[in-house]
Amino acid sequence: MLVDAIHFFRTENSFADLNGASLRYMQLCDARPERPADLQEIIRQARSDRLFPGEGGLDLKGLLGALPAAFRSVWKIPVRKRSSPWSVRGGRSQRRTLY
Repeated sequence: MLVDAIHFFRTENSFADLNGASLRYMQLCDARPERPADLQEIIRQARSDRLFPGEGGLDLKGLLGALPAAFRSVWKIPVRKRSSPWSVRGGRSQRRTLY
């Protein structure tokens, strides 16, 4: 089973929901803190407007702290506004978020 940060927060889960879950994989990204009311906007953000960790308003540190120790993370950040998801700015944001 996996947890995707944007979907975890958009469906209003709590960290307690992860207790005892058999999670071994996650997709890590950031997003605007407010949950869109419109389903089409939720889908649009999930498909093409995710943010680099540290650039949005999701509680990623809390999420990472609530996950079991043995899991894999994949950074899923589809964006249309940047030419490369591996930009220097993105790398700095990633390190700032995780450390």
